[in-house]
Amino acid sequence: MTGGYIDEAVSEVHAARTAMRNALLALDKALGAGERVDPAYRRLIDTEISGTGEEAAVLAALLATAGRDGP
Repeated sequence: MTGGYIDEAVSEVHAARTAMRNALLALDKALGAGERVDPAYRRLIDTEISGTGEEAAVLAALLATAGRDGP
């Protein structure tokens, strides 16, 4: 059974995946158009990607343990 918080989690994960896909497409277009990536932007993008990966790992671990001790 799901509740409001689970519905919110599903919605947020989907939105995050969509946002990452859109970022990938935008970066691909920029590079394809010959745009250069400023080192400051490169560091910012790298930091955001690293943080997203860490958060995804925590979310996956939480999900893996969900429901093991109860409903």
